[in-house]
Amino acid sequence: FAAAAAAARAPLVVRRKEERLTEIPAALTGKNAALAKALEAAEKAIAALKDADATCAADLRDDVVADGFVDTAADPEDAKRKIQAAESALAARREALEESSRLRTEAARLAREVCEAHEAAAASESEALEASAGVAVKVA
Repeated sequence: FAAAAAAARAPLVVRRKEERLTEIPAALTGKNAALAKALEAAEKAIAALKDADATCAADLRDDVVADGFVDTAADPEDAKRKIQAAESALAARREALEESSRLRTEAARLAREVCEAHEAAAASESEALEASAGVAVKVA
């Protein structure tokens, strides 16, 4: 049963790998290329945030941050190391949150700009298409 479940999931893994870009396609220029780069940077920041969250979950435990943890610990030096690890994990998570938020905001801004530019171009092209249809009727 487990082997069948693993086999059923295998195509999804392959598909995910195929969807990953290893570089920005040369056809993308200007804001489109900037958006692609911003999305890639945001994805990296999101992955770093997930790692920081996992580290926090492991190091920032309730017992470690409880009052008197060092005083009641069997090994006060080990307790101090655990507190330092918790502080480091929290600082790394805050840094990852700031970076992820900043990069997502930038990607969203660029996405809006690209979307607006494409919508304006599509509207202009639609008007040109309608105008050319009128000319085609006159020529025919």
